[in-house]
Amino acid sequence: MKQTTGKGKQWLMLPVVLLFLCACGTQKQMVEMSSEVYELPQSCGELIVTADVGSVFIQKGEKAQLKTEHVVSEWLTVTEKNGIVTVSYIPPDEEAVEDMETDSHHLTLTLPEDWMPEKAVLTAGTGPFYVDGAEAKELLLHQGSGQVRLEDVTAENLELECGGGLAEGEYLQVAKKLTIHGGMGDVDFAGSLGDEIQLDGGTGKISLTMPETAEDYDISGSFFTRNVTVNGKTLEPEVSVEQNGGDLDSWEMDFDEDFTVPQQNTEGKKQIHIDGGTGEIALTFAGNIEKGATA
Repeated sequence: MKQTTGKGKQWLMLPVVLLFLCACGTQKQMVEMSSEVYELPQSCGELIVTADVGSVFIQKGEKAQLKTEHVVSEWLTVTEKNGIVTVSYIPPDEEAVEDMETDSHHLTLTLPEDWMPEKAVLTAGTGPFYVDGAEAKELLLHQGSGQVRLEDVTAENLELECGGGLAEGEYLQVAKKLTIHGGMGDVDFAGSLGDEIQLDGGTGKISLTMPETAEDYDISGSFFTRNVTVNGKTLEPEVSVEQNGGDLDSWEMDFDEDFTVPQQNTEGKKQIHIDGGTGEIALTFAGNIEKGATA
């Protein structure tokens, strides 16, 4: 009798457990979405924006503020400490975003016209990430699997860590150095891209369009695994090999007859250095096209 009574109690408890689990499941689905406007400090020394999901748009405007639309407020953090403004939108885990159309979660960050932080670190996730008119002395952009687009962005140094999506840039103004760490996605940048350009790694295509001529640049590096073109014409490197260890120690870039870049004097030239990776690199120098140097 005691055993029978015990089993009866166990069976009576089962519906209670099932009811609890169902309630938990229902609670997960009923995520409250919100839309808010957050006032931000009107100046800062460093800006950090991280969005694992959602669509992000950074623009110039009259005053600093963050406007959110259709977001989960529990995932959003906005702080300011010691001149560092941090905005993050990070779900707790993958299960939290299951069956959610997270691209419909919008974060619009407006920056004052006179904002010029020493450093800006932007980390994109699965959603699109747009930056229009932002300025920073040091701009670091980490791309996820979503699309990234930069327009009218100004920086002394710009560094892009590519992800799986397309990264586009138009009317860029880089004063000193552009660094692109290649990924699986393609990169297409245009503008004044700095005195030094470093390209490394990745399987995606990297396309750069600059206003200067090819004669303004010294192109160097190790890129046997890449197809590198200048205004549509493939670079054919001639290689000398050291007897000691077989390391590659010198390059001569052989263009066709009507497009020759002198390599004997690199003093005063801007630099493009290519290191590793397998993706195609397409360099377009608008100055040569305007002169009719290429077809």
